[in-house]
Amino acid sequence: MVDALIAFVATLGALAATGLLVQRAYKDRLLYLIAWSFTQVGLTLALLCMAIGFMAGYNGLFFRVMELGAALIGPVWLALGMIELIARYVQVRFGAWLFTISYTVVAIVILLVDPLKGSLSKSLPKPSDTYDALPLLLIDGAHVVAVIALVGCTGVTAYLASKRDREAGELLIPVALVALAGVLVVSGTRGFLPAPLAVIALGGAAGLVWYGAMRTIPVYEDDEGYDEYGEEYADEPATGYEEQAYAGPSHAPSHAAPAEPVPAPTPPADPRRGELRFPDPAPAEELRFPDAPAIESPAPAAFDP
Repeated sequence: MVDALIAFVATLGALAATGLLVQRAYKDRLLYLIAWSFTQVGLTLALLCMAIGFMAGYNGLFFRVMELGAALIGPVWLALGMIELIARYVQVRFGAWLFTISYTVVAIVILLVDPLKGSLSKSLPKPSDTYDALPLLLIDGAHVVAVIALVGCTGVTAYLASKRDREAGELLIPVALVALAGVLVVSGTRGFLPAPLAVIALGGAAGLVWYGAMRTIPVYEDDEGYDEYGEEYADEPATGYEEQAYAGPSHAPSHAAPAEPVPAPTPPADPRRGELRFPDPAPAEELRFPDAPAIESPAPAAFDP
């Protein structure tokens, strides 16, 4: 009963994380979010089947869905999303998609049609006691590929971050969280952990995938960062280097009548036109030595006959 309660709580948490991630993947249309959405759906279905199996008992359907969702689809598509996020060559991403889709289709068919062995009860069944060799080989191959891809992507990201690669530095923590989620998924589906720990591992993996996916999305959207920047420096005095607003040319409405041209103003007529005018007399020449006494001319002598 305790195992069933833990499984139901983990199922509700995984369901909420799956809904949020699927909604974000549908909005942003990013391929790595779509791949991780498949992982979340697989983990949620596996936890739901585990909760029902702990209460009502396991059967072939619940066991197959649990193995398909958590042991096969979960780790493989988690590694695919990691490669899609990290790889910078389109050939690598295309090869990862081709391998993942083909491997998933073949493995699903075999895991669905392969007969089961042994009896199932309310306890968590182990894959090695229920499946034959071929399904176990496919599950082991999926786990090996997923672990190699997750460890390799984490190592490459850490190396690039040490070289001061800005993009790798921003993705280092989300990549590490998703890689830890992959470790929890593989640990919870191998059959080595007790039932409560296996449920907690799968539920924690679902939460880590959601949180890591949200950390890879930019924080500022719809120019919110620029608005906050403007509000932060709104109280500072003007420096004269602010960008001035551009006033566009105003267009007159099309229905308005064209304005009439205004004639140039006529200069006023000269009132003295037609009069006889003489030039003004030149000013009298001033004496060069105004202080010198005037020389008197001698009077003419009287004529004596």
